[in-house]
Amino acid sequence: MRTPLAHIRTLAGAVALLLLLAFAPAGAQQPASVNRPQNAVNEQKLLQQLDASKAASAFPTTAPGRSSSRPAGIGATSTR
Repeated sequence: MRTPLAHIRTLAGAVALLLLLAFAPAGAQQPASVNRPQNAVNEQKLLQQLDASKAASAFPTTAPGRSSSRPAGIGATSTR
């Protein structure tokens, strides 16, 4: 069984850790000066690039007379 001093030491360590985490500066804070119009322009360019890449890599959804769920020959059942 642990002594009361060990319990107090554990409690003090936990409180110290909580205080350290509560008052430490956050590492993911935004910089003080943010150029919002420039960020909006950059975001718009990225969205346009995304649309262009989606259009360039798009596969046809269905071929005439075929379902997109299963290509012909794979899992098809014979009706002879």
